[in-house]
Amino acid sequence: KNFYLKAKFNQPPAGSFSKFYGGVTYNMADSKHGNYILLRMGLNIASNVEVGYFDPNKVHQEQGRNLAVANFPLTIELLVRDGQEQIWINGILDSKMSAVEPHFATTGKVGIGIQHVQVIQTAVVSDAEICTPVQCTDKDGTFYEGGDEWLDVDTFKTCTCTANGIECACPAPPPCPGGTTPWTDPEICESKCIRPPGYCSSSGDPHYRTFDQQCYDFHGMCTYQAGNCEDFTVFFKNVDLVGRQPRFTKRIELEFKGEEFAIGNSFTSTYNGNRVALPFIREYVDGSRVEIVNNGQLEMVLYNKGRDPSVRLRATNYGTWINAEMWLH
Repeated sequence: KNFYLKAKFNQPPAGSFSKFYGGVTYNMADSKHGNYILLRMGLNIASNVEVGYFDPNKVHQEQGRNLAVANFPLTIELLVRDGQEQIWINGILDSKMSAVEPHFATTGKVGIGIQHVQVIQTAVVSDAEICTPVQCTDKDGTFYEGGDEWLDVDTFKTCTCTANGIECACPAPPPCPGGTTPWTDPEICESKCIRPPGYCSSSGDPHYRTFDQQCYDFHGMCTYQAGNCEDFTVFFKNVDLVGRQPRFTKRIELEFKGEEFAIGNSFTSTYNGNRVALPFIREYVDGSRVEIVNNGQLEMVLYNKGRDPSVRLRATNYGTWINAEMWLH
């Protein structure tokens, strides 16, 4: 019952009748019932437009003239939406014809037709198109039309029927106080006000800067946990380069979903212990992904649970060692 139709009608070629003695009829259900609009195209006569209702006792309700219909080329557009009809002729809205209440053709009947009263050798129709509305069905079998919005009571997301199917999103989060920004978990739509990304680093031989911006020197020769956030962990690995103190950081490791990603000295990057070419992207079915790129130095970024990103890691290379930096979102 909702659709858009457009077609262009051109002058018949030489050798056929000079005028298109016939027309286009909209909204006819059959020969006896239904509103109709008949356009006798190519005829500059007083009755080249008929608007009426099929009735055995009253054939036509109204006749009129439309000079645009009388000439070629002729472009007709018809939009039926929510029980209302609009007709454009050569891009101009015809209010009188648009006021006709649409008659919705049933299966097996006619919704639009071309008719003629003489044999026409060729009627040239071009640029024809018809668009029907977007329709969606949710997991419970509920039917929606394009643009419809509703609340999914299971996820508390606002869903919309679009040309790409049903798209659901969490509602806008409430405002946050100064110094914080809103973040919403895309799975459960829980909103929080979070602080700017936390920053820590290991530099030189090595000097540590913690998330609370305290500075320490530590010369252990192991792999140390630098950060942990529920489903991922970051490590800085130190090595001995000179057989004594000081030591240096050689590699940053990220553990996520049982897999290991690493960036280190000499611009090495690995996935589960195997070297990989850059750029490297590992995507997961839940939408999470890990990216490793070389933008002058090595960077590794984890996008998880809609965070943009969850953590960003940077290895600034100095040949046999690196400066390691982490931004935790």
